[in-house]
Amino acid sequence: MNIELKNITKSFSTPTGNVEVFKNLNLTIRSGEFVSILGPNGCGKTTLFNLIIGLDNEYSGEVKLDHIADRRTAIAYMMQKDLLLPWKTVYQNIIVGIEIQGKINSSTKENVMQYLKRFGISNLVHSYPSQLSGGERQKVALIRTLMLDSEIMLLDEPFSAIDYNTRLELQAQIHALSKENHKTVLLITHDIDEAITVSDRTIIFNHKPNETFKELQITFDVEKRSPISVKQDQKFSKYFTEMWQSLPKQDEQ
Repeated sequence: MNIELKNITKSFSTPTGNVEVFKNLNLTIRSGEFVSILGPNGCGKTTLFNLIIGLDNEYSGEVKLDHIADRRTAIAYMMQKDLLLPWKTVYQNIIVGIEIQGKINSSTKENVMQYLKRFGISNLVHSYPSQLSGGERQKVALIRTLMLDSEIMLLDEPFSAIDYNTRLELQAQIHALSKENHKTVLLITHDIDEAITVSDRTIIFNHKPNETFKELQITFDVEKRSPISVKQDQKFSKYFTEMWQSLPKQDEQ
């Protein structure tokens, strides 16, 4: 499932004038690719997601998604906040999306339990959000996103607010699951380590308006990619340095 943005120009009206975020931006995400997007706050990362999913249609240019009739079912969007419904159990929260889409079937419960087991929280299936830790809540939110089985996943800093160990676990899981299920994934992150760990390619935005961007292909010769295995690879420090040098520093913003 390719995502293609052609000559995208996007601006916002503010009390101080017109702010241009993108200017003739051209970007292609290839089918099955895992791409991380980095850049300073306010550079347009979330705006880009809103254009792709169709939440924002006030722009010039073209957003093309191969063979997509309805973006609402083809794209799953996971945000930083877990947005769990406090009156529903873990199981009920996980199936909310597919329930709305009318995709509940005889294998739904089995699929949910398989994900819960894979993420190590099958004992929490009947618990409520108030009974969960922050990491557990985010695991539930991720499983809810995965259950949609959408061809494209947009992840907007989903792991930034959880503890370090859980973050490493979820990084490994989301990379493995995206490859197992042949998903096209875009991840917004401020974490260079995270971008290197999960990505096939990173895109670095700089100052507005973004017309060009820095991109870096990420490859590792490891049997099973994980936060630990990639950090042991000699390429890791090279990628980190190149990405760090490409990001604008505080005194440049």
